[in-house]
Amino acid sequence: MERPALAQGVILQQLDQQGLPAFLLAGPAGREWQVHPLIYHIAANADGTRTPAELARLAAEATGSPVTAEAAGRVIRWLAERGLIAGEAPVESPEPAVGNGLGQVRLRLFSGPGLAAAAAGLAFLFRPRWVALLLLLSAAVRLAPYAAFRRTRLLALAADPWSVLAPGQLAALAAILLAAGLLHELGHAAAARAAGLAVREVGAGLNVVFPVFYTKVDNIWTASRRQRFVIASGGIYFQFLTGSLLWGHYLLNPGTPAALLALLSDVATLSNLQPFLRFDGYWMLSHLFGIVNLARRGWGQLAEWATLGRVRDAFLPAYGPVQRLVIAAYGLGNALFLAAFTWGLIRWSEFLAGALPRELLLAATGGLTRERAWVVLQGAAWAVLVLSAGRRLYRWLGPLLRRGAARQGA
Repeated sequence: MERPALAQGVILQQLDQQGLPAFLLAGPAGREWQVHPLIYHIAANADGTRTPAELARLAAEATGSPVTAEAAGRVIRWLAERGLIAGEAPVESPEPAVGNGLGQVRLRLFSGPGLAAAAAGLAFLFRPRWVALLLLLSAAVRLAPYAAFRRTRLLALAADPWSVLAPGQLAALAAILLAAGLLHELGHAAAARAAGLAVREVGAGLNVVFPVFYTKVDNIWTASRRQRFVIASGGIYFQFLTGSLLWGHYLLNPGTPAALLALLSDVATLSNLQPFLRFDGYWMLSHLFGIVNLARRGWGQLAEWATLGRVRDAFLPAYGPVQRLVIAAYGLGNALFLAAFTWGLIRWSEFLAGALPRELLLAATGGLTRERAWVVLQGAAWAVLVLSAGRRLYRWLGPLLRRGAARQGA
C-alpha cells in the first residue's frame, strides 16, 4: 500500500473527555474503536495521496513525538486488517455472522460458477431504466386486484387460509412462498454482482422450525453507500417482482388460491421493509442515510435525552442534522416497537401457557387437528422469539458481567 486511503464510510471523531482528548473510529460495518492518537492522525491523513513516510511526518507534527515510516506502516496494516483501508478486506468480517446459533441450521444451496452466472445474468435488472419500467408494470398489475380487495375478502382469508384451502393447496402455497424466498436472496446476489462484488453462496436453513434464507457477499463493506443500499434493497425488489408475476397469474386464472398466494407474497415484502427487526428495511435505512449502527445510535440518543446529557453517545456528533433527525426518529420508533412487542409477547405467553399443554395432550390422545397444529406452531414461534431475545440479551450483558467479574477478581 504505497498511498493508502480510508475506506468509504469510516468515521473519525475527536472528543474532549474531562479535559483529555479521546480519539474514536467507526468502520462502515459498525465496529467501533477508541484508538491511540497515532492511529487517529494517520487515519485522518490517509487520503490516497500520501506515502507512509509522509503520513509519519504529519502524525509526528500532530502528536509532537517522532514517528517512523515503519510505525506508520504498522498502523496502516492494523487499519487494513479491520477493513478500514480502501480495497482491503478485513481479516475477520465485521458483518454479523450467518453461522449456526442455538436452534439454527444452515445449508448452502448455491455457490461457485453456477451462482455467479445466475447473478451476472440478472444484474441487468438493476439498470435504472429496467428498474423504472418493472416497478411501473408491477404497480399496474396490482391495480385491479387491490381495487376489488374488500369484495374478495382476502384479508380474512390470509388470517385463516385453511378455512378455504385443502391440505394439498396449503402445501403448494407454502412451497411457492419458499421459492419466492430463494428469489429474494437471488435479488441480493444479482445486486451485488451489478455492484461488481462476488457472491459467495446462497443458502437456506431452519431457525428452530421456521425456514430462513441467506446470501453471503464478499467484501460488501468495501462498496459505496449507494451500492450497499442497492444490495440491501435487491431482495425486496425481486420479491416485489415475484409478487407481480403471481398477481398476473391471478388475473389470468382468477380464484381464491391464486389471489391468496399473491397477497401473502406482498405481505412478506412489506414485513421485510420494516426496520426494527434487522430485516432488509433496517439495512436500507442505515445505508440510505449513511448511519453506522443505526439501532445503537438510536438508543444512544434516547439515553442522552433520558439523562439530560449526562450520558452521551460519542459518535452522534459526527452526523449532520438530517442524520440526527433520522437517528432520533428511529430511536423513538424502536422504543415504541419494543414496548408493543414486549406487551404482545407477555399476552401471547399467557395464552400459550394454558393452551399449549392442553392441545399437546389432546393431540397425543386424539390426533392432530388443524386447530391443534396452529397452537403448536404458535408455540414454536414463541420459542424462536424467546431464544433470539435471550441470545441478544446475553451478547449485551455478557461482556458487562465479565468485566465486572474481572474487576472484582482484581
